[in-house]
Amino acid sequence: MIFFPIFAVAGAIGGTFIGLIGTGSSMFVLPTLIYLLPLLIAPRDLALHMAVGTCVPVMGVGAIVSAILYWRKRWFDAGMIKVMTPGYVIGTAVGAVVSHLLPGHVLQAYVAILLLIAAVDMLRPKAHQTEGKQTARNPWILGMGFFAIAVVVSIAGIASGLFAIPIMVRCGVPIKKAIGTSVIGANIYTLVGTIAYIAVGWHHPDLPSWSLGYIYLPAFLMMGIFCVAFTPLGVKLTHHISPVILKRIFAVLLIFASVDLLVSVFI
Repeated sequence: MIFFPIFAVAGAIGGTFIGLIGTGSSMFVLPTLIYLLPLLIAPRDLALHMAVGTCVPVMGVGAIVSAILYWRKRWFDAGMIKVMTPGYVIGTAVGAVVSHLLPGHVLQAYVAILLLIAAVDMLRPKAHQTEGKQTARNPWILGMGFFAIAVVVSIAGIASGLFAIPIMVRCGVPIKKAIGTSVIGANIYTLVGTIAYIAVGWHHPDLPSWSLGYIYLPAFLMMGIFCVAFTPLGVKLTHHISPVILKRIFAVLLIFASVDLLVSVFI
């Protein structure tokens, strides 16, 4: 199909970004899917739900590559992973169900708002990555926090690190270990999310061919393959391109895309 090269490019850019800064693939993949799938799939409400559902396993592919790197370097906090896991499992399943129940226009507005938050976060100085006052670890409070994060991000199909990393750093986890822990947690989130989005969309009467529930396999395969293929390139580019400048350029583009998605809900 004519859109397959665009899926491939979005996956390649997302993979490159993962290699450069350790996250960010969903910020390329999700807007691409939201713009293109309604041109391939009808009705539009179904296309929007499939955009969110398809983004989750694409993130998972990139998360596996990153997690291997961080695991080998031992850049993760095992205690935080134990606290994170139950909340991510339950919260992700709840979020997928909530997403399934939302009307398409509400889901699009919700996604646009979260993408806008992510873009603003990319532009602001990363004060949370420096040493500062630490918050005591309370497993119950942290567990509820990770549950809430999983619900919020899984409704929209975006990465959890935007909210999880600052919390872990606030609890005294060094930034590299916080990112590594978040990446490992993303594997849990995307695995459960993939299963959940397959399950909640399984019986939809209008599913197109080559679908597993809300996952559109052609887009997933093209994006996933190129995401994995280009992640090593991103790692190499860290020596030649400033990730900070690249993030700021992309953040501005993401703001325009978010505003456009939000405005189109009301037009």
